[in-house]
Amino acid sequence: MPDQFIDFDARLVPEPDWSAVDAEAWQLAIDEARALEPGTEAAATAIDGAIAKLRKNYDDTILIGGPPCQAYSLIGRARTKGKIGYVPEVDERHYLFREYIRVLDRLRPAAFVMENVKGMPASTVESRLVFKMLMEDLSSLGTGQGNHYDLLAVRVEDGKASLQ
Repeated sequence: MPDQFIDFDARLVPEPDWSAVDAEAWQLAIDEARALEPGTEAAATAIDGAIAKLRKNYDDTILIGGPPCQAYSLIGRARTKGKIGYVPEVDERHYLFREYIRVLDRLRPAAFVMENVKGMPASTVESRLVFKMLMEDLSSLGTGQGNHYDLLAVRVEDGKASLQ
């Protein structure tokens, strides 16, 4: 870890020019980072290209992330609650979890971790629980291709994490 990062993180110095701190690491980060809008054709094309590169270079991968959650997070729902003319059924953000499923289906990682946003289990669209739709889609991954995943929830109780 560069000293400049530690000092910046400790608020001892102002933010440095990261490209000058470690030019090689900075360039790798630029090459790897993407500003994509999930659910668009451009994003799908870029993601599919990245997946093809990963699959070519690595036998097994682990995917860690989560579907975009603006539509069903507690804050997202609070923001749209009083919005005149807002119709949840036509808000495509409710279905962006399917983009995460699409990535899982294409990448076929050895394992994946998917973040669950606090409001997701109770969120509904089209009179259906979003979480139930998500679980149905996750359960169908690999059907006919011999690649099923065991779906486990990480639960923290009394400071101890367990898989359920």
